[in-house]
Amino acid sequence: MMNHYAMTDTQSELCAMAEKYANAYDELNKRFTDVPAKEIVYGRGGVCFRRGPFFPGVLDLFIGNASRGRIVANPRKPESCDWRFYLSDGQLVASERYEDGRVSEREFILREEKRELGLSFTLPEHFPPELFFVSLCQYDDAGKLVSYSALLARVTVFWEEWYEYRGDGLIDRAYYRETIATHGTGSQSSHRLLHDENGIVTAYESENGHVYEVQRGKQRRI
Repeated sequence: MMNHYAMTDTQSELCAMAEKYANAYDELNKRFTDVPAKEIVYGRGGVCFRRGPFFPGVLDLFIGNASRGRIVANPRKPESCDWRFYLSDGQLVASERYEDGRVSEREFILREEKRELGLSFTLPEHFPPELFFVSLCQYDDAGKLVSYSALLARVTVFWEEWYEYRGDGLIDRAYYRETIATHGTGSQSSHRLLHDENGIVTAYESENGHVYEVQRGKQRRI
């Protein structure tokens, strides 16, 4: 999968998970089907990010024309929504992306202790499901997200976010790294989040000291 690029431990784990679950769609789908009493939530937009409005990271704050989308309560035409999310006991267990009225992608979410593994499969009409995206969320003892890492398996591109928190539990600084492993190239950046008196992120400061306002629709407490 790699040329001469030395992977980090997290990147190596993502690749190992991609290999382990590459042919596990039927097993994962059966496990998902067996989960009782699932709540269904619909979403629109946010197709630039896995899980749309349930995207766990903060990268959307720094990209002007990309958003996480929004939850749609009681849609009149559910088939017109871009996302369908399945929750059990308040936790997300699966998501589906809809295109042209059919499910084009399905993600299964597995949890163990302080970790959350996301396995996303494409569902072509005339071909078997293919695992194309693997993500890993890691949490601390208080349940705060410590890092969000992902692998686009087809081309071995990694996205990684990790965070430093303030004493009040809000994110102080967010770090982002993108790595194209097959080329051994990548980039890294960090931003300091600026909150209002209610803890809502309204702006961020880049590494060069410039301050940028966060679009109103993206502002949230984190």
